[in-house]
Formats: sequence, structure tokens, C-alpha cells
Amino acid sequence: MKELKENLIIYKVPSPEELGRVNPYLFVDSLAEEISRIFYQIKVQKKFASRKQKTHQLYCHLPKEYEIQQLKIIKIQIEVIATSLLTEIKEKMHWAGLAS
Repeated sequence: MKELKENLIIYKVPSPEELGRVNPYLFVDSLAEEISRIFYQIKVQKKFASRKQKTHQLYCHLPKEYEIQQLKIIKIQIEVIATSLLTEIKEKMHWAGLAS
């Protein structure tokens, strides 16, 4: 899930049911690193769950000169990156389980 505000994309980490056995902290760290690697101009800030906030979130701060269409495209790309990363981590865990 993601939200779009003025030059800020807020990505909310999927629920534990969607993550399965994937550690949410590992997922947040990996996703933040991947977003920073692909979009060097985006500043990524990790917000881990607290009592008030039930889900982990990534705050992606974009340059002010970006237009709304650019923000929407990047928002979609972040969702694709997150989905691909989650699938990749689950596959690695599956193969590691088979190997042991």
C-alpha cells in the first residue's frame, strides 16, 4: 500500500499474512536499499511500527521540482520493486528450506 502527498510517497509494508515468514525488518531494510539504489535522487526514511503506528513504513522524499505525473509513475515503480523483492525473498527462503 502506498500514499502520495506533496513530493512524498509513503509505502506501507504489507500485513504479516502477506509477508508470510519474511522478517518485516529485513524486508524494510532491503526495500529501502533497493529504492535508494534505483532512484538515487530519492531520500528514503524508514519508520518502524510503534504502538500508535501498526505498520512499518518507508517515507520516500522526492525533489520538489517533480511534477505529479512523475510522482505517480515513481509510486507505481516502488510498488513493483516491493512486490518483486518480496517474491524474490520468499523464493530464496523456499530454496533454502529445500536445501536443508
